[in-house]
Amino acid sequence: MNTWDVIQKLIQRFWELTDGPINVYANDHSAPIELYKFGELGLDFWSREDFRKRDIYSRWPDLEDMFARLMTNGWLVRSYNNRYRVTPRGQAAVQGMVHAGDQFLGSLNPLPIEALIQLTGQLRIVVDMSIAAPSPPGKWAIMNRFRGIDTATPPLGMIREMCMDLYAYRDDSHLYAWHSTYPLEGYMWNALSLLWTGQAHTPEAMAQHLAFRGYVTEDYRRALEHLITLGWVQFDGEQFVTTEQGRTVRATVENLTDEYFYRSWGIMTNETWQMMHNTLLSLLAGLQE
Repeated sequence: MNTWDVIQKLIQRFWELTDGPINVYANDHSAPIELYKFGELGLDFWSREDFRKRDIYSRWPDLEDMFARLMTNGWLVRSYNNRYRVTPRGQAAVQGMVHAGDQFLGSLNPLPIEALIQLTGQLRIVVDMSIAAPSPPGKWAIMNRFRGIDTATPPLGMIREMCMDLYAYRDDSHLYAWHSTYPLEGYMWNALSLLWTGQAHTPEAMAQHLAFRGYVTEDYRRALEHLITLGWVQFDGEQFVTTEQGRTVRATVENLTDEYFYRSWGIMTNETWQMMHNTLLSLLAGLQE
């Protein structure tokens, strides 16, 4: 696994471990879990357009019912241009949920504390350099996501937070790498990616694999038809597959994503990078025991 693959797996494990404590806090404080789930997209202003700046891949249906419900209970207030502002009460609720998850992480001992503190410092350098890096890519995701850490956050919570920063910057890098050159709809790009990775080869399988995105079989059928017109996809008689041109396009974008994402990591020596990579692997193993 490359370093980003390890970070992805760590993020997934962090989500699994903190899901319970976060939901307990939300229930105990009558706080809507949507505040936490959408907090990754920012906790200043909310709108469908703001959400799509980070997540262009989901359908984002009419959100007005949710916004109205959150306004009724004082979590949001109406702003301007169909936007809503998250109130201090809403931000405090998310802060509490994040703290509940991080405090649970702090009760775990996957690695010696010295190793966790060293990893925290290494990741902090990478995050700071990513924020300071020149464009491209853009930095909407990493600059707008809500950060819930403070002086009481344990080292493992700090590591979780910085992994999420890098997750956001990876999103920034990938979105710029493909959308600046190929301004397709997000679900169409996802269809190409599913074919390229071999995860799905029919519109039915795509709709099932990415059900959480909100698109249905007909959407992916339309996406595949469009990708065929671009010369990126063909039907081989049984299933849809990428053409040589399609594979080249997708691989080129992935390489460009890596180039943007890892650009700031050059401040580290190869030895330090390898040390950090190995510590991340050890942390992942420790959290899976």
